Amino acid sequence: MTFSLGTTNDEFPPRETELLLRLTEIAKQRGFDDPVACATATTRKILRAIRRKRSDKLNSWHYEKFKEQRDKAEWKQHSQSEEYIQWVAHLVRLESNKLQRFNRDDVIKDATSGTVADLNPVEKLAVELLCGRKRKPRKNSLEKRAEQLAKAVQRDWFSPIKRIGRHPGTDSRKGIAKSNWYDVPLSASEVIDAAMPVIDELAGNEISGLKALVAAVHTIASGTSPESTARMASRIRARPTN
Repeated sequence: MTFSLGTTNDEFPPRETELLLRLTEIAKQRGFDDPVACATATTRKILRAIRRKRSDKLNSWHYEKFKEQRDKAEWKQHSQSEEYIQWVAHLVRLESNKLQRFNRDDVIKDATSGTVADLNPVEKLAVELLCGRKRKPRKNSLEKRAEQLAKAVQRDWFSPIKRIGRHPGTDSRKGIAKSNWYDVPLSASEVIDAAMPVIDELAGNEISGLKALVAAVHTIASGTSPESTARMASRIRARPTN
């Protein structure tokens, strides 16, 4: 097989050919006997590493989904226990008393001394809603008041901690089937994490592999600048190893 800088290789599409060119430059600088063959093998190795990164990401998504389903099942079982129901009843009575503007000491004393049986119909229904009862699309006045009370308890006592990052509605896992693992999107930093060890192995300590790393990133994220790639590579190198 003959190959020279400035030509293309039919084995790889254009974006991957750029990576092959950069790796060939490194192999020539290192003085390998057959720099083209060395660069071709390294390109394949990098592409395999990127595929593994995608597969690992998809497996991680599936595991997170499994944990979510497991946690939901555990919560459903927990929410039906007498201890949990009694605790929710206390919170409902506490919130109900606050809405009625009771004295603070009376609010706490009344909420902690009563049981589910002591609740009024609105409060009992609010407890049922907080323990998993489905809400009706059409509600009478009692149900509306109970739902308002349940929402007030949720807001004050069950509000989740907001996480920094992607909004739940933009979850990129949506619509990705297991058979379509190649559709799993990778960020530039994830590509760098996969490709950098392979490029470092070829380049050694005396030759910069930045151009090859930029070309590897461009096989996935073509808009990433060399400066951004260099910054991300520096951060990844600085991470502690286990």
